[in-house]
Amino acid sequence: MRTYEQRKRHNEVATGLSFVAVALMVLGFMGIAQHFGLSLV
Repeated sequence: MRTYEQRKRHNEVATGLSFVAVALMVLGFMGIAQHFGLSLV
């Protein structure tokens, strides 16, 4: 039961980290596109 809880918490942390990484990549890409004048939005 304890290992299950640890694994669940680890999965939540991994999901949160991957979501933050994707959000940062999207924001960075949008910033670069705006910097070069390629308004994709």
